Amino acid sequence: MVIIDPIPGQEEWNADMVAAAGAGVQLRMPKMAAYTAMQLLTQPERLDAMRAGAKRIGRPNAALNIAKQILRELKMTRIE
Repeated sequence: MVIIDPIPGQEEWNADMVAAAGAGVQLRMPKMAAYTAMQLLTQPERLDAMRAGAKRIGRPNAALNIAKQILRELKMTRIE
């Protein structure tokens, strides 16, 4: 993943976490995005490491789990 100029706050924190896990790289200069992507595409070992990093930190069902929790809480609120 190539993260381009994350917004300060939560987006920046998430970008830091992705980079620290080895799942991506951050760029502060958007004009470097194409160059960086091309460089990554020529480095299969690095891409494999990034995939592994993404799998370590990934939560494939996170959005579904959050939606289910919200629905449970809404149902509880209606009962009360």
